[in-house]
Amino acid sequence: MLESVLSCYHSDALGSTRLVMDSNRHVIFADDHLSYGQDNGTSAGTETYKFTGNSYSSTNGLYYEFQRWYDNATGRFISQDPLPGHLRNPQSLDAFSYVLNQPTSLVDPSGESAR
Repeated sequence: MLESVLSCYHSDALGSTRLVMDSNRHVIFADDHLSYGQDNGTSAGTETYKFTGNSYSSTNGLYYEFQRWYDNATGRFISQDPLPGHLRNPQSLDAFSYVLNQPTSLVDPSGESAR
């Protein structure tokens, strides 16, 4: 028989998982990171959804943003943006940049456009 466990996720304004607690208020995961998602210290526990709530692969050390992979060590995507940039926003012409280089205020859940 499987025992169900209730977990409570605590996120920041960008959707990053900061703390996960069980129903007995025990911390089962805690994390802190720098602006582009680099680990800032040692995480307590393991969690798949970390920086901006996107899936993290411990196999390759990258975040899956649905259209492409994000490398938090460099603060850039590892593949080109499938959407073209806009001349009126020169920052968008860099096909590998993450959230128009504004990681403390924008997210890119699809890997296609910052919001």
